[in-house]
Amino acid sequence: MKTDDPKLTAYALDELDPAERAEVEQLLREHPQAAAELAEVRSVATLLESTLRNEEAPPLSAEHRDAVLRAVPQAKVIAGPSWWRSWQGASVAAACAVFGFGAWAIFQTMTEPRPRITATRPNKPDEGPTISVPSPEPEVKSGALLAVNETPVPVAAPIVATVPMPVVAAAPQAVDGKVTVNTGELLAKAEPVAPPAASPVTVTKEWERPFRKFEPQSVDITSTTSATPAKGMLAGGLPGTMRGRVGAGTARPKVAYASKPSPSTRMRSDDAKPVFGVNSLSAVGDAEAAGNTEAYDAIEDNAFKRVADEPLSTFSVDVDTASYANVRRMLRDQQRPPQGAVRIEELVNYFTYDYEQPSGDAPFSVNLEVATCPWEPTHRLLRVGLKGKDMARKDRPAANLVFLVDVSGSMNSRDKLPLVKESLQMLVDQMRDQDRIALVVYAGSSGLVQDSTSDKADIRRAIANLEAGGSTNGGSGIQLAYRTAREHLVKDGTNRVILCTDGDFNVGTTSQSELVKLIERERKSGVFLSILGFGTGNLKDSTMEKLADKGNGNYAYVDGIAEAKKVLVDQMVGTLVTIAKDVKLQLEFNPAQVGTYRLIGYENRVLAAADFNDDRKDAGEIGAGHTVTALYELVPPGADKATVDALKYQPTEKAKSAVPADLKKELLTVKLRYKEPTGDTSKLLEFPLADNGNKWEQSSPDFRWAASVASFGMILRDSPHRAGASWDLVSELAAEAKGEDRKGYRAEFLQLIEKAKVVAPMKRH
Repeated sequence: MKTDDPKLTAYALDELDPAERAEVEQLLREHPQAAAELAEVRSVATLLESTLRNEEAPPLSAEHRDAVLRAVPQAKVIAGPSWWRSWQGASVAAACAVFGFGAWAIFQTMTEPRPRITATRPNKPDEGPTISVPSPEPEVKSGALLAVNETPVPVAAPIVATVPMPVVAAAPQAVDGKVTVNTGELLAKAEPVAPPAASPVTVTKEWERPFRKFEPQSVDITSTTSATPAKGMLAGGLPGTMRGRVGAGTARPKVAYASKPSPSTRMRSDDAKPVFGVNSLSAVGDAEAAGNTEAYDAIEDNAFKRVADEPLSTFSVDVDTASYANVRRMLRDQQRPPQGAVRIEELVNYFTYDYEQPSGDAPFSVNLEVATCPWEPTHRLLRVGLKGKDMARKDRPAANLVFLVDVSGSMNSRDKLPLVKESLQMLVDQMRDQDRIALVVYAGSSGLVQDSTSDKADIRRAIANLEAGGSTNGGSGIQLAYRTAREHLVKDGTNRVILCTDGDFNVGTTSQSELVKLIERERKSGVFLSILGFGTGNLKDSTMEKLADKGNGNYAYVDGIAEAKKVLVDQMVGTLVTIAKDVKLQLEFNPAQVGTYRLIGYENRVLAAADFNDDRKDAGEIGAGHTVTALYELVPPGADKATVDALKYQPTEKAKSAVPADLKKELLTVKLRYKEPTGDTSKLLEFPLADNGNKWEQSSPDFRWAASVASFGMILRDSPHRAGASWDLVSELAAEAKGEDRKGYRAEFLQLIEKAKVVAPMKRH
């Protein structure tokens, strides 16, 4: 099978049988080009989805309206087929046209049977006539019902009786207490009437002649806010309890809830397949009614500090990369990332840099460089780079891994649980005979699906059988995962829990602070934590970042199979093997050389100066082969940008003891503390740096690349310190610093800059 085989497209659309699917997955594991091709196919499909869904519906003509009112003057109920399946038909038809199946779609349209829409009140037939009208246009492409948009109806609230009318993939809505069922292709409108209290309405779709293998479908609609498919309805398709969100790039309807959510309504479908990239509407109350409930911590840029007042800058290192992949996802979906999603240090550290390998017994080297700041040429830019000692795969210690997988209802969309399963299968392929893996899942409750084993076949089967459904009790799953890891602890080996989730914990221990305390207790066992974030719409980024930080681990966001390969295959050793923990940096600036300074990024990693020597203070971890980069913007003495006035009662610089002559030329000293992975006492390293006056043109390509990525983040975050940074400057800096790009990540960044120019135009200060 070749990397340009049409089966890749069919795989992206979930149209392959198990044997063909396995063949494609093997190709993806062996060929990065195929993974990149698949990512491109899914990107195009997602773009088609969002474009179709956001098209406006044409209004009901006066002629149609008059005909409806004459035909059904006593209408009292909603009538209309489900919007979900019709939306799927529109999306898949559009995707087929793009990939060369336009003729097939036209043939389907010409041969579709005309549906009839019937609405009745089975429990109170005397309250109004049954409405049965033929659809004026054969727009419905399928008879299978996948989902329904349900909104609570208060007593005597008006319900709109409807007759189908062709529209283009508009999202379902509920406005001013009036409910309109929008199928995505059929819209119906008529005058509202007041129904009796709590009288359920049955909406039934009937066909004038048999339609392939689909049978008529029905749904009981009551005052509910969620919908749950019947058991066995889907094989890895829609959620067990549909708490998800509309997919990325879609219009997110606002639903005003009139009452407290009641128990879920059951749905039935004999032959239903999931639609790629689509979640159901939220059904969790007013706070989530707008659809998107992704959670990010607010970030306030580090301010400039006066060296005379605060000569020490202390922070914890960070090797997380989640922010870059998440920002990339949003820009590709035509969304400007919220400021809290843009963590500049994670953007910079997404890329690897050509730093010197460590020498001697130290687990990493320290690389320092200073040159002209490109966005403010009167300032200096300092780069501090750490390089972890490389480790060959054959030298990797034995691993005891526990996969902890969120299988709640919110995980059942194409970019969540199915992608989790593909990602973990790739990691299983990298395991050796001495490695062991266990599989723990959690939803409403947690369970051990596969006890720790070295049998890859058993592990693969357990992963393949995962299905989603229920609420999310993350706390109980975390406890079980750690307990399982402790039971199979490998001395001098890698002991790690790998949590795969969207972070939407809503049952049991749900408080972020309580979850953090739970992780802090569990990390004492010597088991480290990695978190892989998935999905859109309800991503709890802030929770996952904190848990990874407190769990002596790392946090990555997986937006596609290519990113999964980067994290779990290309960088597997660094992801799994920690070579140093509680790594802290402290810089002491020379007031003769630096007036003020500002740490770029790392806002939530800043430590007090006293924390540097306190071995009880938790800090970051570095994996084998990882690089860590931090940037400082330095202002020469006299060009003061500090936001705090000079202290009135402190000694002046002249009154302080004179600095020795041989130290006056030093710009700063970098001090670093770290612990061995199993140690409790830190070790200290020190590195002085003198500024030799290098101009921007004399800086290294890696220095310039890091500066371009940092300025990219400052613009996205609308930083007050971006000065002369612009999209054109970012593009120019990145293009000249691209250098060797074996994995293509830097070329992708150049494309992302062009996307950002359109999606996130610069704001005026």
